[in-house]
Amino acid sequence: MSYTNSCIMFCESEIMSLSINNFSSNENNKYKNKKEIVKYNNNNNNLTHKQSFGGAADALTSVFKWCANNPVGGVVAIDIISTDIPRTYVDLKTAGPAAAVETIRREFSGTFVDCIMPGFIVLGAGKLLNPLFMKKFNTNMTSSWASEEALDKLSSVIKANKNNKTSNYVSNIMKSLSGLDTNKWVDFSSKIPKNKMDEIINQITSIIDNDKLSSKETKKAINEVYKKICNETNCSNAIKFKGDVKEYGSNLSDLLRDMVDLGRKFKNKKVSSNLDDFIKSSKKMLTAKSIIGLAITLPIAMSMQAINRYLTRKKYKVEGAPIYKDFEKGNSNHKKMDEKEKKKFFGEKILASIAMTGLAALSLQKKPSLKMLQFNGLFPSMDQCRIISLATFISRLFSSEDSNELREAFIRDAISFSAFYFMGDYVSKGTASLIEKYNKDVKLLNRFKTSSKNDNIFNKFKVWAKGTDLKSFDEIKGKKATNLRSVAQAAGVAFSLITLGIILPIYNRKITEKKVKQQKEMDANSK
Repeated sequence: MSYTNSCIMFCESEIMSLSINNFSSNENNKYKNKKEIVKYNNNNNNLTHKQSFGGAADALTSVFKWCANNPVGGVVAIDIISTDIPRTYVDLKTAGPAAAVETIRREFSGTFVDCIMPGFIVLGAGKLLNPLFMKKFNTNMTSSWASEEALDKLSSVIKANKNNKTSNYVSNIMKSLSGLDTNKWVDFSSKIPKNKMDEIINQITSIIDNDKLSSKETKKAINEVYKKICNETNCSNAIKFKGDVKEYGSNLSDLLRDMVDLGRKFKNKKVSSNLDDFIKSSKKMLTAKSIIGLAITLPIAMSMQAINRYLTRKKYKVEGAPIYKDFEKGNSNHKKMDEKEKKKFFGEKILASIAMTGLAALSLQKKPSLKMLQFNGLFPSMDQCRIISLATFISRLFSSEDSNELREAFIRDAISFSAFYFMGDYVSKGTASLIEKYNKDVKLLNRFKTSSKNDNIFNKFKVWAKGTDLKSFDEIKGKKATNLRSVAQAAGVAFSLITLGIILPIYNRKITEKKVKQQKEMDANSK
């Protein structure tokens, strides 16, 4: 029996137990009590609905926080749920097992090669290159992910730190930082109470000076400091040094990682006495291992669909693309092309590849540079993912065996590219904007720029698209705001699931079936 019904029965029994002689005098009170019961019942039902929503939102928050704390698992889990499984199911139902198996190989290998594998290749390259670049300094930069910007910025702090004390190095960095909170830059030294700031500086200093800490222990200790700073400032994604016009190119978590990593190396006398040479060598090693990583990754990415098709052909002994219902029976829709048709088809592949490259360039939103190729973490940056994904998608276009497969590959991957690199983000930010509109006490977005009232719709959208970011979980306080932030992110995942996982493959297959039917009618009429 529910708690609500128990309360109703208890109240009603109390009413019925009133003396019959008092009925007349208490009649109005009885009806008043019944109205209160109904009101209580309705309120309790509303509470139950709120608790149900809260439970679902809590579950979403737990999932997305886990994804944030476990990047590899997060990428794989979201990709499997939003695209891999639904696309495989649709292809199984519309084209058959050969298409489904090829789809699952294509999608899983794409996630692994494009997002997970490159960083480990770069890590291996760093291990091989370290003796070449760092022998003079007697230090190991294999697992260092400091960017050129971090090397320049943190070495400049050391140069200004004449007594070479670790605490001064840490203090000078922490007291020169500010972070973006919603729409204003917050000065850390003003926002964080002095006793808390001293505690944070002492903790970071202790981590740097304690060389005996394992990498796991170091990471845990840094994370504790990171949480303290976030709790005090509500800032983590966007930070800036005093005197700098532009924000720092990485987030607070990466800065703390590099502060500790380079801070330990700066204590090495061979490094500190040859600091400029160390920075130059570190930059060269960073570029070299990144280029090697991409040089190995890109050919692998470009070969995956060819390998995928080879495995399909070997299993079924059938030529052509497994996108037709009759594939396992011999694929009667596959027609061999003459030389003229082959040249025309090759031209179509070139045009499709140019269009895909243009889409990638549009998504970059900045001029390509050598720094864009440099790895500043175990996982590729969004720009690096764009480059690797572009190579993967173009290779799929050139692996197409007829115009139907080429069209399917282009539509699928062009829309996938758009959804993954900006459309999904727009959906999440759009949802967050709506949530903020109806919940004035909730702030889910950081706004670097704001549009003018006189701007047209296009300019307002441009400012919103480029000048806003969804806050991280660490920047948001309160259960309500945290859960609503999860809802905003879930909207982006749902968009990918519906468009990329369901609508897109169904649409592609419907068009292919329509084209096949038209071709068969043309062939029948020509006889």
